[in-house]
Amino acid sequence: MKLKKDSKGFILYEMLIYLFICGICFSTIYNEIFFTKKVMTRESLEVINWHSSMMKLSNMINNSEIVELDNRKLVFKTSSDYKEPQKIYELGKYKKMLRISGSSSGHMPVLNDVNQVSFKCKDGFLCMKVVRTNGKIFEQIFKIKNKSISFTGFSNGFTVNDRLFVNKSKIIL
Repeated sequence: MKLKKDSKGFILYEMLIYLFICGICFSTIYNEIFFTKKVMTRESLEVINWHSSMMKLSNMINNSEIVELDNRKLVFKTSSDYKEPQKIYELGKYKKMLRISGSSSGHMPVLNDVNQVSFKCKDGFLCMKVVRTNGKIFEQIFKIKNKSISFTGFSNGFTVNDRLFVNKSKIIL
């Protein structure tokens, strides 16, 4: 069998170069998609974790009575319609977590990887600001019973603005 010298087509090394270039392109695209999916999943899990923690916490704090409040901790008494009425709890940062401690003993972790927590109260609302170890800032607003109590430890209270009534949780990325 004789091959024609003027035949049009790929020779073997051209085909290998073509396959090599295609392989590099496909691996780059795959890595980009996989990395983006991994980052989005991590971000989504952090936001989901925040919201689930705040739902649990809001069941306890909403309509509770504030016993003591400073910039770093909150002591509150649960409302009469809570499953354990009139029980006193303390919410604050311990090591790298946000936790609730009962009046007797023990504690319940609410959120891990917490760098800083601060509380402000005004006009029947309590604002909790959490700075995570990765630098992200989360805020949550709770409605409380105490409407006109002056709290120590603040230069000024936060102002109630329109965003409180639109979205009770704010995430600053």
